[in-house]
Amino acid sequence: MKYLIYKLLMRLSGSYAPKEPAKVDIELMEDWLKSLAGDKSGYRHYYTTRKKHILEGMVSGMKQEDYWINHGRILELQQINANSVKLIKKSNKK
Repeated sequence: MKYLIYKLLMRLSGSYAPKEPAKVDIELMEDWLKSLAGDKSGYRHYYTTRKKHILEGMVSGMKQEDYWINHGRILELQQINANSVKLIKKSNKK
């Protein structure tokens, strides 16, 4: 409800201009995801360090909202990793 009120106020004030969604270059995105598995990318180290840092924060205790935000961050990391692996397997089959 707050969001709708803010949006309405912004629109009435003239400072709200909806933007067109950005065009995504699928091929560029897939190339980036495939490059994550490379030894020189450093993504594996980043993934491990970031996940460990998030989990340490979750174990130490936090508000429920912060817990779910961090849970979503872990799921996002896992999804990026899964997409990378899936694309690599797909390209190796060809």
